[in-house]
Amino acid sequence: MPTSADIAALRSLTTLPLVLKGILDPDDAEQAIGTGADAKVVSNHGSRNLDTLPATIDALPAIAERVAGRIPIILDGGVRRGTDVLKAIAVGVSAVMTPCQRTVPTA
Repeated sequence: MPTSADIAALRSLTTLPLVLKGILDPDDAEQAIGTGADAKVVSNHGSRNLDTLPATIDALPAIAERVAGRIPIILDGGVRRGTDVLKAIAVGVSAVMTPCQRTVPTA
């Protein structure tokens, strides 16, 4: 897990936007702001594999409240339909990442 010093070092190497992914805790979101991140992605890195992590949509309200618009929030995961996107926007996200549509051929 990267430390604040690791993130600050990355920030010092580039002027490109620095987006941190995998934030599920309001304290981590606050720390991301302090390290110079330009945005953060609320993500649980594939809950289907790590079933002890909270759902991103459940973690989102506390993070959005803590960040209070200081940097953009991007939601990743848990989006199944358009109403999920609307709910996330209502809570305060700037963007929503949607999964690739899987198609299964029928023969």
